[in-house]
Amino acid sequence: MKIVDYANLSKAIIIEKYLGYFFPIVAFSFAFYMQYSVAFFGLDLHHDLLMFDAARNLYSGQTPYKDFFYQYNLGTVLLHSATLGILGLKIVALKQVTVLFFAFIALLIYLSCALEGYRRSGLLLSILWTLLSPFYMPVMNGYHPWSTVYMMFSCMAGLFCLQLAIRKKPIVFSLLAGIFFSLGFWFKQVAAFQVIAVLIWIGLNVGFSFSSKFDRVKYIRIFSGYATGGLLATIPFLGYLYFESAIIDWWKDVFLFNKYFAAESQNASGLKHYFKILFPISRGLGHHSNFWALSPFILIVVTFQVFIFQANFFGLKKLNKEVLGLIVLAAFSGWFGCFPLPHPFHTQLFMAPTFIVIGLLLGKHPLSFKGIKKYLVVFLPVYIFLISAIHENYFQVQGWSNKQHAYNKDSIKVNLNSSFDGLRIDSSTENLLTQFYKNLLELKPSNKSGEFIPLSVDPLRGLLPGKVESPSEFKMGVDWTWPNELVEPGFSDLINSRILLRKQPIYADSLIYIAGYKPTALLEMKSPISNTHMLYQPDLKTSKLGVEHRKKSEILYTTDKDFDIKTRSIYFDWDEGIKSFNLIPFNVLTESEIHEIKNIHVSILHEEDFPQHLSKLQMGYLNKAGKSYSENLPGLYKLDNQEGGILHENISIEDQQKLALFMLSTGKLFANQNRPVYSSTLASNDLNQPMLVGLPLKERTGLQMLWSKDNGSTTNRNDGELFKARSRSIYLAIKPIIKKDKCKFILIQIEMSLGHTKNYYYIFEND
Repeated sequence: MKIVDYANLSKAIIIEKYLGYFFPIVAFSFAFYMQYSVAFFGLDLHHDLLMFDAARNLYSGQTPYKDFFYQYNLGTVLLHSATLGILGLKIVALKQVTVLFFAFIALLIYLSCALEGYRRSGLLLSILWTLLSPFYMPVMNGYHPWSTVYMMFSCMAGLFCLQLAIRKKPIVFSLLAGIFFSLGFWFKQVAAFQVIAVLIWIGLNVGFSFSSKFDRVKYIRIFSGYATGGLLATIPFLGYLYFESAIIDWWKDVFLFNKYFAAESQNASGLKHYFKILFPISRGLGHHSNFWALSPFILIVVTFQVFIFQANFFGLKKLNKEVLGLIVLAAFSGWFGCFPLPHPFHTQLFMAPTFIVIGLLLGKHPLSFKGIKKYLVVFLPVYIFLISAIHENYFQVQGWSNKQHAYNKDSIKVNLNSSFDGLRIDSSTENLLTQFYKNLLELKPSNKSGEFIPLSVDPLRGLLPGKVESPSEFKMGVDWTWPNELVEPGFSDLINSRILLRKQPIYADSLIYIAGYKPTALLEMKSPISNTHMLYQPDLKTSKLGVEHRKKSEILYTTDKDFDIKTRSIYFDWDEGIKSFNLIPFNVLTESEIHEIKNIHVSILHEEDFPQHLSKLQMGYLNKAGKSYSENLPGLYKLDNQEGGILHENISIEDQQKLALFMLSTGKLFANQNRPVYSSTLASNDLNQPMLVGLPLKERTGLQMLWSKDNGSTTNRNDGELFKARSRSIYLAIKPIIKKDKCKFILIQIEMSLGHTKNYYYIFEND
């Protein structure tokens, strides 16, 4: 007779019961802690402001897509608006809710594995996924309030509901699944891939169940519930858009804009380029990362092994295959959902179902060495996945630790009554941001007719606090150049007309030349697209643009060792090593005018910076936005078969001059949103601060410092005897080294202490 040890059996039951609560709590809490611990470090001027600006507009009573541009789906802006209503009109509120959704995704990875009986592997994979958040990235840590987070939560919740629907109450749980997947779509459009993946899965199971009436009826019920839930969740969103008369605007913003923006933002051409996008290898973001390129390969290999070559080795039952097929299809749809922007903070989220796939297979792992040896080939891809994930985790944890150390050691919690209050900014950046914010407040007009003109890819108006009184006349709020015309026809004409009036301030990227305006503030701060932002105010005393044609050989190269020892001391930081300079001939100022200089701003463009090929939409933008510079700018490009443009060879110096002026005045060079090289005394970094020097005509040696400005806004002038000498040439000394090849185009703005501005356009031609 077999004796049962009831005491030990009771302990085992209790342990198993509490593990059912302990593991999910660990999975959720760990993910929440890791994200929350760094969620408020830094400010992402692009992602954070795009989402906050739109959410605040909706909270203030505006209609999405109709009153303001929003390229993501309606669910995200509704969620964000509700969050601002509950937690306050601050960016930190959006980050708080994002952290919560991140933790829910980790929890669902665990629950999906645990439902199949694999709690331990589920906990392991949820932790591995959590640690793959790209903490090492300088600004984009993966936790910014992005629509992908909410979309993937909804899709993962839908997958979990379908796992339940296979087992019991197929109509009820598939109805919930349909609601979740529909919400995923309304959070972000690419969830459509996941929706389609589920339909394919249902169709395949219906096709394979003709021999079983029970299975066929089950999947027909699942389809009925899934479709009904999806429709029920869609009706409120479409109803809202219909009653607000915003359906056409929604289509333009959400689909038309993204179609062209995604296709042309990568300038994808050829199989090699597409291959790199689908199998992304990250470089230059803290370390060399191969994991997100390796994961799709492993997913493909595992899928073939399970469903085609060696399915019996896994000992999968019919239910296991049904679940695994569902998750595999979701993983593939997530992989393609990354296209064409495979950034680490996208791939980690989109590839979350892949971690469930690995967790389910790991749960089938044999315990004996004999079993491992027998099925080594089968589980080898799983080992490779785990080892590479742990290797990647090392860098992420290191990045997380470094970020914690850096911000705990030297950061300031913002408290300016701004929209970014509550964020922690490193002290040096915080000083720059505070000063820029104060300038933004000073320039902020008191009425709608005088709002900021947007010439930046980042909606800097989002830095300002409080509700928005009325919709902006600039629906976009950002300047993406050619995509703006897709959703806001006439945007370029509106911008040009408002600039000509010289009544409204401007925020822009980098340092550019705007006729009738002068730069007022410069922000140098890490940002995904542009690290430099400028504020401009109308300047009714500005001079007309003086054009100077020179030879490129007149630009001299020198180092700090060539400066006269008696006068170079008025400049700062000479003891930090040898500095190189370019000297631009600049004999247009009198000696007395040099005394009155307040700021100097220089923008530089090289002939090789001209875009060689433009798309059809870019050609249209060049035609509309370039009217103020030359009616014939598009004529410099010959049309190709797609109505795009190819730059003519050997265009005249006059045409080059016009094209360069257009680009120096917009900052947009089309290819990867490049900016002109700049040098300005508003810069905090002395490497970007120009100065005036004199070269004696007789000795031709010993450059004499005439004027400079340090990063503390202290103006230094040489008022000694050397300064009074008239027998010398005056040069503008700048740190960015000018390339030697081909022509150079340089815009120089000299702001005088009496309030007026002098503007010069130098064209240095080939000798």
